[in-house]
Amino acid sequence: MSLDPYALITLADYKAYARIEANAIETAGMEVYGSDGTAAELSVKDGILTLVKAGGANPGTTTFDLANVLYDTMTELVAAINSVLGWVANLVCNGAASSMDLKNVEFGSCLGVAAAHSAVIYDNYSLERMIEKSTSIVEDFLRRKIKSRDYLNERYDGGTRELYLDNYPVTKIDRVSVGRLDVIQVMLDSGIPYNAYVRVTSLGVELWREGNKDATVLFSAATTMLALAAAIDAIAGWSASVASAVYNTWPSTLLVELTNAYAKGTWAYLSVPDEPIEEYGLLGDEGLILAEGSWLWGHIGEIYVSYTGGYATVPPALADVCCRMVKALDDSRGADSGMKSESLGDYSYTTADLPDILPPSVMAEMKRYQRPIV
Repeated sequence: MSLDPYALITLADYKAYARIEANAIETAGMEVYGSDGTAAELSVKDGILTLVKAGGANPGTTTFDLANVLYDTMTELVAAINSVLGWVANLVCNGAASSMDLKNVEFGSCLGVAAAHSAVIYDNYSLERMIEKSTSIVEDFLRRKIKSRDYLNERYDGGTRELYLDNYPVTKIDRVSVGRLDVIQVMLDSGIPYNAYVRVTSLGVELWREGNKDATVLFSAATTMLALAAAIDAIAGWSASVASAVYNTWPSTLLVELTNAYAKGTWAYLSVPDEPIEEYGLLGDEGLILAEGSWLWGHIGEIYVSYTGGYATVPPALADVCCRMVKALDDSRGADSGMKSESLGDYSYTTADLPDILPPSVMAEMKRYQRPIV
């Protein structure tokens, strides 16, 4: 499990900040031994794990490229070793940790359980989870995301001629729309149960009946409206069609997220944002759209904006705050010897703890980046 690319700092950033040497984060990774034969040895060298066994049921050499997606987590690597006749591996660390974090070791004997090799891993996994936890705490306090990314069909209320986007600075507006356009109709028309409904998520369309999911059609598999409707229509009991041939080639990812549209014997409509509006100005640094005319008035929950927002480079002040937050989590983990890395996601630090962790001057600097409540 790699670090979230939208984390405010990298693993290297934090190690440099905290002056962490590799040997300071060594921990047990797995136990490995040859279960039969006359000799068994293991080595780890620059991302390659090698098993060598003489005699027994399966003599010979087996290698694993730890960068291979089949073995790039410790859970997968342990399972792969156990699939080799005559070898046994037992997981000790978190199974989601990267197998590439295993420490290099020269060939050493590991024949029989009594001589099992204790493979050491650098516990980058725990540090990465703390970086992600800290990023979440900081961004919750700031009320916005920091690193630049694309936002599709964010939904807003109208009511004034000003619209503050959730994430800024805004470097690009792809589309501003008012209202929605129905492009696909869906219905469960056979084997009618008591209830049936349709959901649209960020990944695709879910079909439900009687509280159970019939199927999910992913946007990645049905990339156009026509392909999506055809895939739904092919599922037993369900019917779907595109409202007009005009929409056939439109990307299915344009669909607006939808929760529980009723579809038992009646059409549920999947929609996209309506035609784009061009009459507006933009103050990118503030994420502020200024309407030209009255098109923003009213339309509660019916303004849709697709845009790119956030910083290409994290401001140093916020990177520093994230490093401080990770250090606080790491120090608390060290103080509590019973705290395991698996529990980090539930750890009790929240935005309310920031004033206890950060000096007043740092808090004041961070508040400069806090999104105003509008």
